[in-house]
Amino acid sequence: MQQDPIKKMENTAYITLFAGIALGFWQWYAQSNQWEFIALAGICWTVAVFDFLLITYAKNRDPSKASPAVLPLVLALLVMLILGPLLTITNVVQYFKAQDNVSYAVKKDTGIVRRVYGGEEHVELADTYKDKPVTVIEKQALFGRSSMKTIKLPSELKKIRVSAFHSCKGLTELELPDGVEVIERSAFQSCKNLKRIVIPPSVTKIPKSAFNGCPKDMVIAGEPGSAAQTFAEKYFTFEALSP
Repeated sequence: MQQDPIKKMENTAYITLFAGIALGFWQWYAQSNQWEFIALAGICWTVAVFDFLLITYAKNRDPSKASPAVLPLVLALLVMLILGPLLTITNVVQYFKAQDNVSYAVKKDTGIVRRVYGGEEHVELADTYKDKPVTVIEKQALFGRSSMKTIKLPSELKKIRVSAFHSCKGLTELELPDGVEVIERSAFQSCKNLKRIVIPPSVTKIPKSAFNGCPKDMVIAGEPGSAAQTFAEKYFTFEALSP
């Protein structure tokens, strides 16, 4: 008995969907972010979405019998069909533009760290990019870099954005350079082995969620009277630095 063509297409769609999920999970777990796997995962997702779009069309060719949910579903699938390849191409381009496994960009006349690739134990972030000082570590730039144990931060760093170091479980100590002004929410969330961090007085406000999931006995070192002291005495342990 011959199998229904729509059923065959559904099976293909689910296989490619799960392949895309598996590749995405592997990239996250292995922390490699190799362009071949990024591209392959993007292709799998695109094929799966395209198949689901065709299946939806095939099942609802008669508009009078179509479910009211069909139009929003089709629109959602079309959006995914556009975004999937676009995000894949963007990630691959970023990967090839990376310098020493770090992707940089220039925004508003300042250098930013967009993404860190690879699974090295030591990461070095450049002080300048295209003759501009690197002052920002972008959202989730180092998300999940659990193999990273040490990092050299840009000397003129000003801002650490949302979840920039989220789940960097290999970090045990970190010293933020003088001049850092902003630490955004969840910046160091789930850094479960971070024992000590030095925060300069230039940081005037620290969100409560910045260190969610960090060890309760973590030491925050800073100058007396600084935001670091105020924050540390509420949630962790404070260490006064000598002037």
